[in-house]
Amino acid sequence: MYQTNGSLLFISQTTANLTADLQAGHHIGFTELSAEKLHQLAPEIVVCPLVSADFDAVIVLERLKSLGFAGQCLVLSAKLPQQALVLAELRRIAGPIVVRLIDSASL
Repeated sequence: MYQTNGSLLFISQTTANLTADLQAGHHIGFTELSAEKLHQLAPEIVVCPLVSADFDAVIVLERLKSLGFAGQCLVLSAKLPQQALVLAELRRIAGPIVVRLIDSASL
């Protein structure tokens, strides 16, 4: 589904609902997201939920941007009534990071 020559980095609580293609990668909690961890794992794509109990995609994108990440971020969410508005706001916050909003039910 999402092919990459680099690695995937998941920032989440669980990946139980992800397809096998998306599960191949590194999994860390938001508190582990640091410059050192990004350098060590060198992800091409970061995957995170739109919202979770401990963090949301806005916080993840702000942290990634401050750490100099310029790859892609796939943001997983349930179907949203105003998806285009949410995506526009995430992209505004993300700067050079390419953001895609993915309906997690389609995985």
